[in-house]
Amino acid sequence: MIDKDAPLSFFQKESDEHESHDERAWPVLIVDDDEQVHILSKLVLNNFMYHGKKLAILHAYSGDEALSILRDKPSVALVLLDVIMETNDAGLRCAEQIRNTLMNDTVQIVLRTGQPGDVPEQVVMQQYDINDYKCKTELTKERLFSTVTAALRAFEHVSKLKHLSDELALLNQSLELKVEQRTAELKASNDELVDAMAEIERQQFALVQAEKLASLGQLAAGVAHEINNPLGFLFSNLEFLESYLGKWQSMWKDTVNASISNEEQYLQQLEVLKKNYQLDWVFDDANDLMGDVKLGLNRIQAIVKDLGVFTAQEVQAVEDVNLSKMIQLALEKSQEIKPHCCVVETQIPEDFFDPMYWLPNRYSNN
Repeated sequence: MIDKDAPLSFFQKESDEHESHDERAWPVLIVDDDEQVHILSKLVLNNFMYHGKKLAILHAYSGDEALSILRDKPSVALVLLDVIMETNDAGLRCAEQIRNTLMNDTVQIVLRTGQPGDVPEQVVMQQYDINDYKCKTELTKERLFSTVTAALRAFEHVSKLKHLSDELALLNQSLELKVEQRTAELKASNDELVDAMAEIERQQFALVQAEKLASLGQLAAGVAHEINNPLGFLFSNLEFLESYLGKWQSMWKDTVNASISNEEQYLQQLEVLKKNYQLDWVFDDANDLMGDVKLGLNRIQAIVKDLGVFTAQEVQAVEDVNLSKMIQLALEKSQEIKPHCCVVETQIPEDFFDPMYWLPNRYSNN
């Protein structure tokens, strides 16, 4: 306990307050319930210096008081800790709490005991994370100087290692952040490249299709031109042939009608000619052939006209179409090219292509 009647107690308190704020000194905490130990330790270490810095000595008289000081001032370099204070193991429990509760692994802990037989050194050094274990009777001025010097040197090295470790952790954290940022930038760049490549491929495909359509348009224009020329005179000649055939039919009818009133022999000769040359069938079949030829020429003309889609330079206007009629027209145009064994059956409702046909409530009762 604190001896308030000790002659140096008041002076001791003022000195502690001054030294605890001196950043140019090594903070050293003396923990002991014997006031004389504090006074003697201070007198011995008063002129101690290490690397040009003196000691800033702090005082605690119990384990709890020591923990409170270390909690407020974690930069303490050395704790000279008595083992037996308010209890026989107060110093040991204090050392354990410094390491495990306060998580202070840089402060150097030197245990001092006046009764070394109660707690063997070997047991203490193995079970507790302390740096040294001394008997108070052995700590002469020279040995105390050596112990404090060794402890401060160890504290200095440990502090440097911890500082380097903290800096390395910050560098690693900063590096991880930079790597994440760079990864995000690379990913964004990669996404942009992928989008750019997709756009390039789309444009290339569009150009290829445009070139194909242009080539097809040129071919279609050439084909249409080559077909339209003979198609023109076929239509023209067909008109003359149809006119000539009509005149021949009229002439034959007039001849037959005129021969009815003439001699029987002449009439028989006409019947023989009519029978031998099958003139009635020829005239009827010729009319059918003319109709087929005209139908074929009209289809060729329609095909040539449809080829104009590939040669049109202007953009066609968008308009509504009847898909049902288009399907029927396609089936009609494919009748001659489909195999005879193939039968096409269609059943298309009138409102099949009406958007209202596909509303969900259409089948709500099914």
